[in-house]
Amino acid sequence: MTTVNEEQSQAATMQLLERGALLIVGGPGSGKTQTMAHRCAQLVERRVAPERIMVLTFTRAAAASMRQRMLRMVGPAADGILTGTFHAVANLVFCTYDPDRQYCLLDEKHSHQLLEQAVRQSFPHLARYGYAPLLGAAKSRLHTSGGTPMVQQVVAAYTQMKQDGEYWDYDDLLRKWLEFLQGEASAAFRQQIQYVLIDEMQDLDALQHCIIQEMYRSCMGLTAIGDDAQSIYGFRGVRVRELQDFERRYTPARAVQLRRNYRNPPHIVRAAKRVLERNENQRHREDMEPTKAPTEDKVPVRAYPTVAEEMAATVGRVRAAAGRQFILVRTNRYGDLAEAELLLQGVPYHRYFPEAQGMRRHAKRCCSLLMLATSTDSSERDTLWSDLLQDLDLDLDLDLDLDLGADPAGPVAGPAAGPAAGLAGAVRRCGAPGLAAGPALRVAEAALAGWTEPSDRAESSSFMEALRRLAAAHALLPDLVRHLSGSMVDPAAASVELMTIHLSKGLEAEHVYVVGMHDGGMPVLMDDTDEEEEVRIAYVALTRAAATLHLSWSRVTETCSWGPPDPHKCSRFIANEHDLYQHIS
Repeated sequence: MTTVNEEQSQAATMQLLERGALLIVGGPGSGKTQTMAHRCAQLVERRVAPERIMVLTFTRAAAASMRQRMLRMVGPAADGILTGTFHAVANLVFCTYDPDRQYCLLDEKHSHQLLEQAVRQSFPHLARYGYAPLLGAAKSRLHTSGGTPMVQQVVAAYTQMKQDGEYWDYDDLLRKWLEFLQGEASAAFRQQIQYVLIDEMQDLDALQHCIIQEMYRSCMGLTAIGDDAQSIYGFRGVRVRELQDFERRYTPARAVQLRRNYRNPPHIVRAAKRVLERNENQRHREDMEPTKAPTEDKVPVRAYPTVAEEMAATVGRVRAAAGRQFILVRTNRYGDLAEAELLLQGVPYHRYFPEAQGMRRHAKRCCSLLMLATSTDSSERDTLWSDLLQDLDLDLDLDLDLDLGADPAGPVAGPAAGPAAGLAGAVRRCGAPGLAAGPALRVAEAALAGWTEPSDRAESSSFMEALRRLAAAHALLPDLVRHLSGSMVDPAAASVELMTIHLSKGLEAEHVYVVGMHDGGMPVLMDDTDEEEEVRIAYVALTRAAATLHLSWSRVTETCSWGPPDPHKCSRFIANEHDLYQHIS
């Protein structure tokens, strides 16, 4: 939308220059970003200097979108509005108002690496079992207190490493910003910023809320846009009550709701509203009014005998469709299974997976080595070799083309025979003319075995099985590599995007496929499961679809080595809603 409707215009101009706080509650596809940009434009039109306005967003993408919209509305004046994520703005504030402060900021990647180092140093004996479970548990506790004694020990070691290196992670940056705001040094900044606008307020954690409350003490107006129905970050310490209590925390305050839905067809709106009705504590009930014409009566729900059949059918349906498509999963384990099937069927895809950037580590390394062996482009070879060395934490100056003593005809050596020698030997053996795909894959696995922890091997199992099946289907290695290259493409060239539901929030696609819609998959069933948050996660998943929505589940889980497959039941969120869903077996 390039204009605003009457509902959005009223929200954008309500108590514009008055002292107070305004909460704009907007459901999916209601034009929340457009409304906020229009409110900024109205402030500038009423002669508020752009440099007195601050807009805080939850993601970099949201900040970029906001800047573009404001630029279209107010022209070059938009450049004067302080716009960015909490972390970007905090960093800019220190550079501008406290330039003598010295710190080294860790981005997400380097913070993750430091945490991994803390896990390894705290519990070296876990190397034989794998660090992944403890690493995941520790990461989830960086934002909250508590956890097992092992987790607390890791978090303490991580904190000490930061202090020893004089590093700040993103949480430290926000804590220091809050301390700055509470001190006299912030007087000039407080005096400058008089209008604060917050995007996606339901996603803010307790520390971010403290920053906003501190800013509200001195600013003229606070505007927050959010939707408690889409609060899904409990694992980060986010509490939905923070948004629901907005009018009590910020006085004087008012709330207004955007009700028109420009994204979802009516049958999807009905299904999403029914899911949300399960939450008794939902304060802002979604009363969305769809603007699109009806296309279908019910949302299809397909049941399959096994997970493998569910994934195969879903990817087959993706291949037959056109336009932007999402495959959404509740957990990354299901993402692994879906990605393996995309590889098998040769569908160009992109996976949003911040920590591993797609395919699990061991399988990704094997693919890199095979691609390196068949590449005839020197620039591409240099890039692949450099990336592989970096991933294995080896000297980037090692030269692939030097004779490092590996016998191409002999056994492939791992790290014990010299890291580069083993890898270079494997590359030369895989690149031998006429080598079949199956033996080449075995060479790659053997060469990389020394760098593969048990957890890596376990996480890569579905991918390795897919690679073995592909190797059996393609006689020669170049044929296998061409198949892999056709699937693993840049995001702009992908026909389907694979991601968790959490990563999909704020996005939309014409066609959306939500897999794993069984009890245990959606909702996740664990001792500490917050079922109301699981309802909101399901609500977010359903409302990503702009045209068609496909739900699926399998009657049994994957075959397990420790016992028979577990039987599944259709998700309690959709099982008995026969007026909204078409159940297909």
